[in-house]
Amino acid sequence: MDKIRQKILIIGGAGFIGTHLIKFLINKKYIVSSLSLNYIPMEKRITKVRYIFLDINKFSQIQKKIKDNYDYVVNLSGYVTHNKFEQDGYKILENNFSSIINLIKFFSNKKIKKFIQIGSSDEYGNNNAPQDESMREKPNSPYALSKVISTYILETFYRTYNLPIVILRPFIVFGPGQKDNRLIPYVIKNCIKNKTFFVSEGKQYRDFCYIEDFVKAIFMIIKSNKLNGEIINISSGKKRTVKSVILQIQKLIKLGKPIYKKDIMRTEENIKLYSNNNKIKNLTKWKPKISFNQGLINTINSYKSEK
Repeated sequence: MDKIRQKILIIGGAGFIGTHLIKFLINKKYIVSSLSLNYIPMEKRITKVRYIFLDINKFSQIQKKIKDNYDYVVNLSGYVTHNKFEQDGYKILENNFSSIINLIKFFSNKKIKKFIQIGSSDEYGNNNAPQDESMREKPNSPYALSKVISTYILETFYRTYNLPIVILRPFIVFGPGQKDNRLIPYVIKNCIKNKTFFVSEGKQYRDFCYIEDFVKAIFMIIKSNKLNGEIINISSGKKRTVKSVILQIQKLIKLGKPIYKKDIMRTEENIKLYSNNNKIKNLTKWKPKISFNQGLINTINSYKSEK
């Protein structure tokens, strides 16, 4: 890295991925700012981080509160939900659309080195697995559609204004500190408490990437000067069924009583959503280093320590 410390803004820095990314970048001597909607109490803030609180759906707030010039921007914003259009889906679409427009409108006038958009594997919809970056998107939910729209807008600004964007599509990221509305923490916490809990039949194939590996992938993208305009999948490159994940967690904890039900899985859900990671490995030196089992052990131990 240059002798002059570089500035980076993490939008959505208060979330699961954002928190891990900020800690990593602080250790790498970046000057880090975290932007989030909700206020974070002083005792929960990370040392050496500047915190900004605003609503990115309101351009006036962006203009007023973002004062620094940043070298890099990582956009982790957006509430991950699979609600249908009749269940706040229009609101999700509207909010995510207006936020990306506001961010581009603001940062396209700044001399940033890279704008990294965290997209979603859900953008591929019901494409056949393994999903790769050359596929045309087939979103089948308001959330997925909002991510695809953001992708297209950013690509347009890259082509027409040379905005230095990179779009990352993570498959399932997991690790310590994740909320229990996600599969792995939901199963772990219920198993630790030896509870009975409901899950789908678990026939879905998914790709799980440990948070430490995912954060390092973002870092490799930040450091590279060759990836502008690219869409890049971030995954472990290994598929496994949801049921096998649940059973592996049970085996490690030796507790838990999952009940598998047919009617829990969403009707539009792709049974096989996984990817190879050839593109990022070819474009950078990144490759996942934490095994799935070790990632589970780390995550289980972190939740046990919360008791």
